[in-house]
Amino acid sequence: SNPVMHRDPLGLVIMINGDAAYTAQVKTDLAFISIMDPNLAMLVSQLIGSSNTHIIQMPSSYDPYNSTTGCGFLSGSGCSGTTISYDPNNSLTAGFTARLPLIGLVHELFHAYSCDIGSGYALSQQTSFGVRMGDVWAARYQNILFMILGDGIRDSYGGVYVPSPVWFP
Repeated sequence: SNPVMHRDPLGLVIMINGDAAYTAQVKTDLAFISIMDPNLAMLVSQLIGSSNTHIIQMPSSYDPYNSTTGCGFLSGSGCSGTTISYDPNNSLTAGFTARLPLIGLVHELFHAYSCDIGSGYALSQQTSFGVRMGDVWAARYQNILFMILGDGIRDSYGGVYVPSPVWFP
């Protein structure tokens, strides 16, 4: 299908690759995230204003969970863009925990943002409790939305409990 651009007032873009219904839902989710908190709005604005190409598309059928790829995230080779796989209808994480799908989108937007500003490699480093710093920070941004919605906080990643002060933005 033809990618559709999500344009800001300056005409910069995030590409959305999907049919009309998918594109409309992703645009709605990006707009919702942007109005909920200035930190979340900054994630979306940074990606829209980036000189790199960021694409949001449905996950593949063989890996149906949200993810972010590209930009040398683990190698530190720099960023030319990312591909965010996001299913706006999937409310389960890879660990089968229920949450609003757009909370998962916030997590992936943070990964794309960290690559975009050049910190993806540093954030791939493991913490002393065995979770990558990138995932700790992505969960912090998720917790902003969790707290706004009154839905608790995320206190673990990949089955690893993380001390509570780490999770708060």
